Amino acid sequence: MTFQKGNKLGRPFQPGNRANPGGRPRSLVEAVKVHASPDKLMRALALIAWGSVEERRAFFGEAMRIGARDRLEAINTLADRGWGKVAQSVALTGEGGGPIRAIQVLPPVDSLVEVAVQALPPTPDLPESE
Repeated sequence: MTFQKGNKLGRPFQPGNRANPGGRPRSLVEAVKVHASPDKLMRALALIAWGSVEERRAFFGEAMRIGARDRLEAINTLADRGWGKVAQSVALTGEGGGPIRAIQVLPPVDSLVEVAVQALPPTPDLPESE
């Protein structure tokens, strides 16, 4: 097809309208979360993840095209919210399973005093008292 004046190919929006009128498309799982009641949400997600075409048609009332991405998102949603996220713990122990010892290493006090004295401004010469 050659380009002709007035051809809409390559220009999906009207001049001056750069917005996406439909907005970002929702995923299937997001749409189900919005429209399903809380008591039926887990069943709906389980059907998206593992249900047959007949089971989904009976539950949702229509045939639904389910892709691999939709199944994976439903499984992740069930794993995270259906049965709760797994608690991640980190065990920090010291030698032999004992407590951790914190050691702060400081320079010797003598060197600290020397540094402090060197940082002082020089004292002005004072006249000697009689």
